[in-house]
Amino acid sequence: MIEKDMPEVSLLDMALMIEQELDELDMAKVEAELAQLSAQLEDYLAGSSSEFGGNKGQPWQGVLDCFYQQWQFTGDWQQFFDYQNTQVSQGILNRKGTPLTLGVLLVHFLRQSGLTAHGICFPGHFLVRLDIDETFHYIDPFNGASLSWQQMELKLRGAKGDLARLKQQDLKPDDIKSIIKRLLHTKKGALLRDHQFNQALRCSDILLRLAPGDPFEVRDRGFIFHELDCFNVAVDDFNYFIDKCPNDPSIGLLKLKIEQMDHSQTVMH
Repeated sequence: MIEKDMPEVSLLDMALMIEQELDELDMAKVEAELAQLSAQLEDYLAGSSSEFGGNKGQPWQGVLDCFYQQWQFTGDWQQFFDYQNTQVSQGILNRKGTPLTLGVLLVHFLRQSGLTAHGICFPGHFLVRLDIDETFHYIDPFNGASLSWQQMELKLRGAKGDLARLKQQDLKPDDIKSIIKRLLHTKKGALLRDHQFNQALRCSDILLRLAPGDPFEVRDRGFIFHELDCFNVAVDDFNYFIDKCPNDPSIGLLKLKIEQMDHSQTVMH
């Protein structure tokens, strides 16, 4: 079970476990490519790779150079919201993705190289923090750029509005569970845009296994059930949310949908 294994596995391993559950994943192919990349990185940092040549910079700079210049991992602007870009496995094979999928991979290779790296579920983006000699370096995994405080504040204002101001708490590293939940929400959103409701429901199921009884996830599952014409369970989910969050602004919409579904069921009978 994914939720039971979480404390014992790495971020990358957990992401791949989820993709095995959600998709038809050729795990042997992914593992073979990952092993090859790991070996190449080790050679590159040791300065003994005939393909890449020596590297005289700091180890973390070497990892970034290998990741973005040699391997040419890159952010996919053209198909940013495509479901494939939410798959870390496809990022390994195709060497492109979103800030989140590329960030999961970058954290993996940095840690593999003995460096202290963390993922940050930043508003509207995903960042990687490197801890070097008691100094924090913030990396945009979409392109490998180092970010200043001002640049990160601009990203924050783009996500939250012009009055938002960056605080240190916005840069607090997230644990595996938080990052995996962010990844699952991203997958679910891409699937809903593609009207892949059955697969989106599987994402919702995993999210509820990670956070049992979360009223907002139960509500979202209700919307998916509604799209699948599973009205009885949709009504149950909406009523659960109404009971748990009676002052939420979405209550009016949910009650309207419940009335519409009750009417539909009456007509069908």
